[in-house]
Amino acid sequence: MPVMDAYAPTHIAPMPSAAYAPPQVHQAPHVPPSPYGYAPHVPPPPPILPYPPQYYAPPMSRTDPQNQMATIGFVCGLLGLFPFWIGFVLCIVAIVCSGFGMQHANRLPGQRGKGLAIAGLILGIVFIVPASCGL
Repeated sequence: MPVMDAYAPTHIAPMPSAAYAPPQVHQAPHVPPSPYGYAPHVPPPPPILPYPPQYYAPPMSRTDPQNQMATIGFVCGLLGLFPFWIGFVLCIVAIVCSGFGMQHANRLPGQRGKGLAIAGLILGIVFIVPASCGL
């Protein structure tokens, strides 16, 4: 006796060939792929523009010469009014530094710092007398 499967149909009717036709698949007409790698009919993104050039301020450089001796002489001349020996020493320093500052100002273009050197020299000379007296 042949072995029968319990779930197999007992009677299979033959299907007519006209009744079975493969399903109709509706396909869109062939569209060539986009050269950008995107789906068809999708525009590519806008091109990425480079950043605009950055303009920075030039670095601050000390190209213009400064006259530090004239500045030191002027500051010491102003501080020459300190009482007792501190003012006397500051006036001596003001006179010496202002003298060197005037020499240096004559070598610089535009004589930078010559006014400070002259002012420091005058303050040192004027304030040396009260500073030496202890006032």
